[in-house]
Amino acid sequence: MNTSNEKNTLLKIHKPSLILMITGIAFDLTIPFIAIPCNVISLIMSIRRLNTHKKSEYFIVANSVAVIIELVWTILIKKYLTSWL
Repeated sequence: MNTSNEKNTLLKIHKPSLILMITGIAFDLTIPFIAIPCNVISLIMSIRRLNTHKKSEYFIVANSVAVIIELVWTILIKKYLTSWL
């Protein structure tokens, strides 16, 4: 049976994961060497906190999408940059 402290913990947002997610998404298309580690670390932290912080599900989805966008963006930049030079 959940106590009020357990319910409050389930509803809380894991702040370090949120900060890393926002940083990663902010640098998503501009500086991928900063964004990729931020989002991967945030994704790992969100998965580890899923049992204690239920709002981590949203972070997992957002970080997964951000990592996919970053990888595609990095591959496209590398492909077109090398063909251009």
